[in-house]
Amino acid sequence: MKIILLFLYILCVSNNILQSDEASTQLSDKIAGQTRYTMTERSNWSRYDNGSYTGLTHREIRANLRAEGISANTRFSGFIYVLEETKKDMMLAARPVDAIKEASFTLHADGSMEFHTDYGYPHFRNFPLIPNEAIKPGDIWEGEAIRVIDPKNNGTMTKLPILVQYTFTGMQEYKGRQVQKIKAKFATRFSKYNMPAVKDPELIQANGTHDAEILINPETGVTMLILDRLDETFQYLDGSTIRLKGNTAIFTESAARVEKTTILSKVKNQNNEASKKNKGLSQNDSFSSSADAALPEKTRFADPINHVQDLPAAAEKSGRGGNGMITQTPETVALLEDGSSFLLEETPKGLRLSVRDIRFMADSDSVLPDEYWRIDALADILRSAEGSQFLVEGHTAKIGKPRGELELSILRAKKIVDELVKRGIAADRFIYAGFGGEKPIADNATDKGRSMNRRVEITILE
Repeated sequence: MKIILLFLYILCVSNNILQSDEASTQLSDKIAGQTRYTMTERSNWSRYDNGSYTGLTHREIRANLRAEGISANTRFSGFIYVLEETKKDMMLAARPVDAIKEASFTLHADGSMEFHTDYGYPHFRNFPLIPNEAIKPGDIWEGEAIRVIDPKNNGTMTKLPILVQYTFTGMQEYKGRQVQKIKAKFATRFSKYNMPAVKDPELIQANGTHDAEILINPETGVTMLILDRLDETFQYLDGSTIRLKGNTAIFTESAARVEKTTILSKVKNQNNEASKKNKGLSQNDSFSSSADAALPEKTRFADPINHVQDLPAAAEKSGRGGNGMITQTPETVALLEDGSSFLLEETPKGLRLSVRDIRFMADSDSVLPDEYWRIDALADILRSAEGSQFLVEGHTAKIGKPRGELELSILRAKKIVDELVKRGIAADRFIYAGFGGEKPIADNATDKGRSMNRRVEITILE
């Protein structure tokens, strides 16, 4: 996994709502506002290896989180999508997904966090902490927090304790509303000799500074923006150093409401139309068997995502039979019966729309010309999910060529994204990934099973 140095969790003050009057600010013990949030972290760093400048690093992380209950101790759960190799000029582009991680923790009234599922996200824990007494502009306090880092991009997460100094600076205008502003400062001062409880045995020392600004919506207690400016250096046993200098901006907002009834109605209508059209078409697979059989063993994809890290099947609340196929459980409620071009299901990530019968040219991501009506129908369905983000996943049958299967599934997922963008859906609403034949829904030993496994799935993220 690439460097993801900071993931400042911007709902950490959600349980510590600041309610302002003319002289002071008082804490509240419960969340106000929405229970679903989207969060975006964008990092823009200069990197130096062993003192030499090695280029700019642009990263993006997206999260969809749900608050379970409105109380002083609120459990949050959801999924985090890691987008690596992000370029500055790709802000409005569809992005490949490099990792999908689960987040599950309880946020206590004092801002501290108790983790139930921990894949290293969020990277900042117990940040910010706010005193229980009323505060006024100019008040200063301190709080202990934890940062999770991975400077070498090798997947070795290291937890560093930090001491943060906070200053409440008062109110300011942000996006047309009055918000509360907190400044936060802390220094990175780590040595493995006085802090031995770290995970990476090669990391021996870390030094640096952080200056952060935190803007809070006083009506909801939700942090609208965190801007962190950092400059820090990491030293390893072999004498090598990594320095990162730049900023990370984190934004949060209430998630768009998904009108499930409207989407379901759209799917039913399009399935009715698809049934009429299918009567006059051949019953070929969505990913033709000849295409999978012709897959090359070596890469033909310029920059494949060959190690998408996905959650275990249990995190999807699905089970697997002895043949490895995913089976539905009561937690995955089918909204439509199988046997149609479009199948709509509720999943922990959101509404998943499975698209069947889209045919491609053999060993190619080119959609056959007589299949474009299906993409037209798909675009019509997705337009009814206004403001939502979409995860597009490509799947193939498993025929013993995993690398080729993976590459083709990625290419075809991106192709579907490109076609949907041509039909008026903004590119930055899409993220995409391919899983080859690793997530079957049917038995690969039969033609029918392989046909079902060749599919495109689009999740309306919640």
